[in-house]
Amino acid sequence: MKPTFLQIRLHKLCTALRLHAIAMIGACKRKNGYVKNAYEKNVCELNEVRSELKKVEARGKEAKRIWATEKLKMKQEIKRLSEESERLNETVKLNCTRIMDALFTDGGRNVAVHGIVTDEMLPTINATYRKRKGKGEWIAELEKHCEGIKERELFVCILYHENVTDDKAIASILHTTVGTFRTMKSRLKKKLEDAQECETAKEIIVKMTDENKQMVK
Repeated sequence: MKPTFLQIRLHKLCTALRLHAIAMIGACKRKNGYVKNAYEKNVCELNEVRSELKKVEARGKEAKRIWATEKLKMKQEIKRLSEESERLNETVKLNCTRIMDALFTDGGRNVAVHGIVTDEMLPTINATYRKRKGKGEWIAELEKHCEGIKERELFVCILYHENVTDDKAIASILHTTVGTFRTMKSRLKKKLEDAQECETAKEIIVKMTDENKQMVK
């Protein structure tokens, strides 16, 4: 019995559907394979990125640890240097006090302290003297009326105020020649004369003048 036209057509249609289904399955498998490969590649790259991030985090933690350690060391070193500086300052102040006591003895003629006063020491010596009872007031008055007075000049004023008036002794104390000191003295006297409103300036000028008179004699 021959198949009918409808049966033939149905058979062809079923065959076509099977072929189409096979093609679709194949395409899906290929697509799935591509997707799978892409997914696996992305997962691999993601794992690599995570691994790098962990390394970076580890390096960051190590850097922080090193920085914290170095920071602590720096703080400790700063503290040590600060304490050492304070001890040195106290030593310098003590030495300056001893030097001043020796300078003001016997009109500055104590040769033991001649030549040891340097320009670097003058700010500390002057500051130490300023803190002595009754000394800061006249220095403040002098500085007020004699603006721009230098540390070396102020030290010379202190010497005269403490009755250290001998040119040779002062020159020896400052480790300079008498001629150089007298030139400095002349300039300082001019500054003091311009500050006549200051009683201390007047007193020092008188002592300078008296010393000059003694030299003439």
